[in-house]
Parts: sequence; C-alpha cells; structure tokens
Amino acid sequence: MHNEVNATNLTDEEMEQVVEAYLRIHLSNHAEKLMCEIGVALLNEAATVGSLRMDSRTYFQEVAGERWLRQTAELGNPQAMYELGWRMVCGEAFIARDVDTGEKLLRQAAEAGESKAMWELGCLLLDGEYLPRNEQEGRLWYERAIAQGNTDALYDWIIRLLNGEGIAPDSKQAEQLLRHLSATGMRSAKDMLKKTLPPSE
Repeated sequence: MHNEVNATNLTDEEMEQVVEAYLRIHLSNHAEKLMCEIGVALLNEAATVGSLRMDSRTYFQEVAGERWLRQTAELGNPQAMYELGWRMVCGEAFIARDVDTGEKLLRQAAEAGESKAMWELGCLLLDGEYLPRNEQEGRLWYERAIAQGNTDALYDWIIRLLNGEGIAPDSKQAEQLLRHLSATGMRSAKDMLKKTLPPSE
C-alpha cells in the first residue's frame, strides 16, 4: 500500500513544473490542449473532494488547476479561456468571482470558434443572473453554437422554447426542431418528442 501519492522528494509545485516541461518537450503539438484538460480535471476533482472535506491536497488541486488554465488561456487557447471564463463569471470551483474578466475570456473564446463558450454566453445573457440580460445577443450566441454543431446547445434551446425560459415559449418551433432531429435517427430526440409533445394528427 502506498501512503504517499508523490514517491519523490519533489513538492507538489515542483512536480507540476516537471509535468509541464515534459508536455512542452515531448508533446509540443498537443501541450496546450493537455495543459487545459489537466487544469479542468484538477478543478473538477477538487470540487468533488471539497464537497466532502477540505485538506491540503484539495487546496493544491485548486491552485494548480487554476494555474494550468490561466497559463493556457494566456497562450490564447479557446478551450482554456472558456473553462476559466465561466468559472470566473459564476465563481465556481473555488475560483474568485471576476465577472468582467470572465466575460472577456468567454467572448474571446466564442469569437475564436469555441462553441461551448458561445452556448455559455447565450445562457448567461438569456438568464440575466450573472450578466445583464440581453435576449437579442443571447439568441445570437445560441444560433452560432447550434450552427457549429453543438447538440447540447440545441437541446437546451428546445427546452427553452418549450418552457419559456429566458425567451417566449414556442412549442411549434420546438416540435419542428425535435421532429427534424428525430428524422435523422437521433434516439434522444425521439424520446424527448414522445415525452414532451403529443403525437401529431
């Protein structure tokens, strides 16, 4: 049984620097993506563990995860800007809330083609909880995310149409979208169609 995760004499921060150096040297073509994914993984794990207990290891994961994301975002990586941006806007995963900086990062990621950032901006602008409500711009970002093929954004948009969340309800448009997706053979769309809308005459 291993009592220590780090079997070397390196501190957590020094081990992090070793991993980063290895990525940059041996996986240079994928370093930014991997750095971003490591940062997200560390923050997600810290959030999960942190809900059960707070300890020094969890704190390191929070700090390291944020550092990895910030470093990758500074390199202009759209995924990292998205992951860091929404957390800063909402104050998630132990990252200090900074709405202005977070919104700026989200917009940069969205303009760079990151469809998750487009969807997130659309949500934030339609809901008006963390950013000032702007239905026209919110719709625009949803449309752009959907046009990029983001099915999560599409399903979320359909739910909004059905429930009138942030927009006026429009069951006819929702049904049209669901029937189009169902016709493509998408099982989840067929299931949603059966649950939410009555069969057509």
